[in-house]
Amino acid sequence: METNLAHHCEFVVEILARLEVSIMPVGAGRLDKQSQRAVALEMVDDPELDMMVVRTVKRGFIWKARVLRPRRWW
Repeated sequence: METNLAHHCEFVVEILARLEVSIMPVGAGRLDKQSQRAVALEMVDDPELDMMVVRTVKRGFIWKARVLRPRRWW
């Protein structure tokens, strides 16, 4: 089952690449509000760590220099 899922994911990524859609790199460093959304906050004592990305919840996609996001249903 896990192998089949991996193959299907690779297939979808290949199709997206043919449509000039690329996967955004995992966020690291400071939050980029143009291409990333903060979904949670963690308090820090060190001002140097303020606005730093701790983890990525969802991978993003870029198409023709635009960030693709799913539609919100709520």
